[in-house]
Order: sequence, then C-alpha cells, then structure tokens
Amino acid sequence: MKKNIIVRAIIFGVVALVSYYYNNSKSKSDSGTNTPEKEYYQKKSQQNSGSNTSKSTSKNISVSGGPISDLNIARVNGSAFTVLKNSRLVERKYGNDGDSFLVKHSEGETEFRLYFTDACESWFNKRYAEKSAERLREQGNYFGGLSQDDTVALGIAAKKYVTNLLSKKPFTVVTKWENVYGPDRRYAFVIVELDGEKRYLHEILVAKGLGRIHTKPTTLPDNTSASRQRSFLKSLESKAKSAKLGAWGIRN
Repeated sequence: MKKNIIVRAIIFGVVALVSYYYNNSKSKSDSGTNTPEKEYYQKKSQQNSGSNTSKSTSKNISVSGGPISDLNIARVNGSAFTVLKNSRLVERKYGNDGDSFLVKHSEGETEFRLYFTDACESWFNKRYAEKSAERLREQGNYFGGLSQDDTVALGIAAKKYVTNLLSKKPFTVVTKWENVYGPDRRYAFVIVELDGEKRYLHEILVAKGLGRIHTKPTTLPDNTSASRQRSFLKSLESKAKSAKLGAWGIRN
C-alpha cells in the first residue's frame, strides 16, 4: 500500500514537471514567432499608424494641382442607380484603401469599390507573398516600372489622400450594388465636393496620378458611356504625366 502511494507521488511529480517545462517553452516560442497572421496584423498596424519598414514612405509624391478644372461635373440622370446621399467614411484600423473603403449610409454600412480606377496596394502581404508581389509588380509596371517599395508608397499616398478627402464632409455614393467577386464589396461611383464642384472620385485619382485606369467599367450615372469615360480618363492621365503628378513624378 505504502509502495503504491510512493509510486503515484513520483508519477504525479514527473507529470507536473514535464507540464511546467512544456508550457514555459511554448510561451517563449509563441512570443518570439511571427506567424503569418501576426505578420499580417503587424504590417497593417504599421501601415495605419504611418510607420513602415520600407524606405518608400519617405518618397515625396506630389498630388497638388492637376487638371482638376477639366473634371466632369458629377450628375445623376439614370434610374439604374441607388443614390446614397450624406454618406460618411467609416474609419477602421484595417481594410480601407485608396479605391475601396467602408461607408456608412442611409441603408446601413457597405464596403464600396470604385469603378474604372485601381489604386496601388498600400502594403505587402507576406501571408500571400507571391500573389502580393505579382499584383504590386503589375501596378508598378503600369506607371513605368516602379519598384515594389515605390508602388507601396504610391498606394499609401492614395489611401491618405482619399481618407482626408472623405473625412472632411459627407459625400454621395451612386451604386447598382454589383458584387466585387463576392457580396462583401460592391462597385460604386463616389461623388465628392472639390473646389466648390461635385466631382467623381475615380476621376480625381487619375488626375492626381494616384490611380491607374483599370478594373470594372460601366455607364456613368449621367448616362456617359463606359468607352467615352475611358477616353476621358486617358486624357486626364496624359495631363497628369506631363505635370509629373503622383506616380508619374516618382522616377523623374
């Protein structure tokens, strides 16, 4: 009987000792290991707080001026769209970008993606490194062969510009509720007030050299055809190039 008690005591002691060392070792390992999820949120946190390990954030990307007076006066004539007036930007730690952002409107909250225009990625996604690098390379090549760092810097500049613009006052969203790959995001036109006039945000991004002419086109809310709008955007882009605005001034 006494022998059994001693044996049990030894077993319990060994188990407790092994458990202690295992938990202690695991705790140290977890605190020092960057899992893909941890790297994802660390990178996003740096991006949103304005700090980044990339040298690209030191780039002086000019967005002042541009062919703003040439932009269309935004009007809504068609009935195919839902018009969401007095919409507001929902600021969040992750998710908002130069061409895609969460909006609070009269029917709830929706993440909208701009028609016609694509802003560069504002961070490098290590979790999906190959896909992220490919997309950044494609975006950089559009602007004359920008490096990955410069492309990310351009994305950060676009995000800051749009965030500042949409945070100043309410704006109008015009949408047909078309899905962007899935139901989590919807395509839309965004109409903002700039220099006392109603302007389309996607046109502003192109005019400032902060977005490329890319992604889904559609007829405008004033019934301008998609092909005509694309030609107009190309003229804005040409003027932005001549003025070396945004992306077009990085390599010069």
